[in-house]
Amino acid sequence: MDQAIKDIINIQKSASYIKYVDYHKDNIFAITKTSRLELPHSDYLSWILNPNRVGLGFFPVVQLIKTLLLCKERPINKNARIDENLLLKLSFCEDGFIQDVKVQREKEHIDILLEVVTKDKTLPIVIENKVNSSENGKNNDQTNVYFNYAEKAFLDEDGFYKPVYVYLLPKYNQSIPKNANFIVVTYQDLVDYVLEPILYKTKDDNKRSIMVNYLQSLSYQTDNEKGEAIMAISSEEKDIIEQFIKENKNLIQSVLAALVDNGEEDVEEMQKAINTFTSGMKDYTKYKFNGKEYTKNRLVLSVFTQFVEDMKLKNPNLSIADLEKEIDNSIQRTMNVFKNINDISDKYKGIGGTPRYFIDEPIALPSGEVILVTNQWGKEAAEKFIEWARSKGFQIEAA
Repeated sequence: MDQAIKDIINIQKSASYIKYVDYHKDNIFAITKTSRLELPHSDYLSWILNPNRVGLGFFPVVQLIKTLLLCKERPINKNARIDENLLLKLSFCEDGFIQDVKVQREKEHIDILLEVVTKDKTLPIVIENKVNSSENGKNNDQTNVYFNYAEKAFLDEDGFYKPVYVYLLPKYNQSIPKNANFIVVTYQDLVDYVLEPILYKTKDDNKRSIMVNYLQSLSYQTDNEKGEAIMAISSEEKDIIEQFIKENKNLIQSVLAALVDNGEEDVEEMQKAINTFTSGMKDYTKYKFNGKEYTKNRLVLSVFTQFVEDMKLKNPNLSIADLEKEIDNSIQRTMNVFKNINDISDKYKGIGGTPRYFIDEPIALPSGEVILVTNQWGKEAAEKFIEWARSKGFQIEAA
């Protein structure tokens, strides 16, 4: 154990570790203990989407609209109601088409209500923001309440397009909106497609400082007894973490080995996660499937989702047991290709009970069961999966 302590000290002296600590230093959300309270997040998003506050005009809202189009392609959002042609038109932001954006907080208890005023009509966007909770209200059906309100409040004859409904949360499998018209968007989606593009475009140093502080807060974890899940990670922090593991891989392995000898629990899972991460670093291999390019994890999810859809046509009562019969032993792994979301044991759950090692996009089966596909796909495992998929008739090529 003495060597492990020395290794930990050496890790703490590494440049990447110091950089990581500095990244989270003096974060105002952490200091005020508001990093996981819902209201500050809704207030911040209202501020950054307001065309009169950040100085970028309609750019933030246009980025949000583009994000909705991207998220609509995911299986979890196949029933969400959005007018894709209208959103495409808005996303190109033709001169003068968008004339104003109104932002309201807590109107009829809606977290954020946007009204995108165009030359023709106004598009309402209803955003229900979830940080550490699922739906609440009298019958735990906020989405139905807000949907019913908006459908009556924003009518075509009064100059409105049909409202768009957004269900914002940290993880896809944290909760699913009861009203299927809501499109599920994660905070990571916001970071990747809205918040970071806004940051890169902003020139004002004071506003940039606020934006960086907010991005830092999304991955900040407090030390309280319940723990607080990471909501999203910025590109800068991803680079720092990748450099940290690359720089300290041997020391980390040494510490883990010492913990195993000392009888510490969950070390095996930590070891597996680090091995997967380090073996996959800078692996930009992409594959073509159905006319699109995918990384390994996204390829597996896309192919397996299509496989499930094909199986449903053959078997309207498709269940997990039926799927397991179709999976070749060569691609069955420690955690299998997929797991019943209810069977994910505590050792595979992170802080806050969120499943780790799985892609956060649930697939519902006709049997009523819900599954998650694993995200643990190294090169060798991915090749075995692709070989199996090709044997089922799927056309997959290296990009």
